[in-house]
Amino acid sequence: PFNQAPSLHISLGMILWYRYAKSTRGPLRWLLHGWFGLIGLSTLTTWQHHVIDLPAGVLVGVMAFWLFPDPRAGQTGKSVAYRPVGADRLAGRYLAGSLIGLALAAQGGYWLLFLWPALSLSAVAAAYAGIGPAVFRKQGGRLSLAAKLVFAPYRLGQALAWRWQRRRMALPFAEVAPGVFMGARLDEREALILAAAYPRRWVLDLTGDFDEADSLREGDYVNLQLLDLTEPPLAALRDGAAYIEMALQQGKTVFVHCTLGYLRSARLVAHWLAATGRARSRQDAFEQLRAARPGIVATARCGFALAGEGA
Repeated sequence: PFNQAPSLHISLGMILWYRYAKSTRGPLRWLLHGWFGLIGLSTLTTWQHHVIDLPAGVLVGVMAFWLFPDPRAGQTGKSVAYRPVGADRLAGRYLAGSLIGLALAAQGGYWLLFLWPALSLSAVAAAYAGIGPAVFRKQGGRLSLAAKLVFAPYRLGQALAWRWQRRRMALPFAEVAPGVFMGARLDEREALILAAAYPRRWVLDLTGDFDEADSLREGDYVNLQLLDLTEPPLAALRDGAAYIEMALQQGKTVFVHCTLGYLRSARLVAHWLAATGRARSRQDAFEQLRAARPGIVATARCGFALAGEGA
């Protein structure tokens, strides 16, 4: 056989498979699945491909879905992705990780698997270099399957860090002002409890790289996407403060969260407290937040953070 990586039969087959599957239902869809599955297997029966050509073709197909997402009909809430401010150092770190992955993959064989984390980290580096959280393609509180596949190595590390930090956390969220709660990203069980306790709520999700819990996407949901460990731009702070104030005027409870509830959400809520006169100054706002969530500390760069941690 000839080395023809990537197999364009696989790549184009994935794209056509998806397009036709969207327009079919029931037995016809299952017949379609079987037909395109046979098309994929047929690439190994023509004596023209190595096995590596197939996953390479799948990778190209996934990249196409990620780069050119299909707009979701009737998506939940509003989503805005803000470009980072002063994140060049973080971009460099992720780029270094990507280059290490490429160096390992260059050895060939099973080392080629390191192309996956190299691709994932290079895209994250591009996000921190200026593109912003739009690279994650989060719409309506959810990431596409293609985005989850592309960023799986990065998201795995983030998910493990989130679980480890959550185990050390006494409470996932706290009321920091009357009617305003601030905290970490919740799992589905915790989200159901919050949703049941506050049926009239407004959720302000500041993450861009993970799905929101389904029960929190119901009702008023806004996704202001900010990259972790970065200074929120002024536009994001103003927009977030406006949404909090709007929700309170409507008599609704507000839940603001990022990944851990110590950095991005703290910066936004502190801005709202100071901007609306609920705190005399930013320092006063910080003291009010620290009284509710003691893990928050002041830093010279970002104003509010968890000592030595991201959020």
